[in-house]
Amino acid sequence: MSTSFDETLLDVYYSAHAEGGSDWATAIIRSGDGGAIAHRAVTREDFIGRYEIEYGELEEARRSEIRTFAILRNGMARGFRFLAPDDSTFKSSRMGWLNPSTGEIEYLATANGSTNTFYCIRYYSEKNDITVATHVHRITKPSPYVDLVLRLGGSTATIAAIPAGDAIPTTSVGTVGGVGFTFYWKEGKVVFGSTPSNGTTVQINSGQYHLPVCFSEDWQRMRIDESAISEFRISLQEILPIEIGLT
Repeated sequence: MSTSFDETLLDVYYSAHAEGGSDWATAIIRSGDGGAIAHRAVTREDFIGRYEIEYGELEEARRSEIRTFAILRNGMARGFRFLAPDDSTFKSSRMGWLNPSTGEIEYLATANGSTNTFYCIRYYSEKNDITVATHVHRITKPSPYVDLVLRLGGSTATIAAIPAGDAIPTTSVGTVGGVGFTFYWKEGKVVFGSTPSNGTTVQINSGQYHLPVCFSEDWQRMRIDESAISEFRISLQEILPIEIGLT
């Protein structure tokens, strides 16, 4: 059973005292002779983001709004969107494809001439004299609140932002380079009406994305001082695509 998910965005105006980053599920197994082997959990081949954020100097109205948001998520039970402080923008990001032989979404430098469906990803790479290390992290919740620029070959198309606070749309449609497309905001993918030819560049030139997260604990803690000004500190953890029913 997948985690229930609400397509709603947590208040983005948290304080500057935000902490977070990637968290892997790795176990270090030590041998009697002093050696050690690191094993990543088979059930979690990807990292998740973990965050501690704080809302400071909250007046009554905003305090009530954030408290209500937490209550309506039923503690840890329901997921929601979060604008991460460390990594939330598309910058000339190539897209991925679903490799039918592996069942995995992989980085695709250019179109391969066999697929018309491309997935939003963050592609991490590191090159040195010895090897090239890479990692693909799928992005399932692009933000419709910021203009998104889609590139196909030498052409671009802008999907205009919707007003902040409006409901997250399911799809947006348009054309780029004479090719029709449908962009899926709740899955993080674009489907073209015809298959781009082999070697064509497909990428997001600019845009923003949210992370699907849930609260890390059921207890939401708020501190209120004698002037009725409050602080609200919460912990969040990213939900992987499979946990919200996306494969």
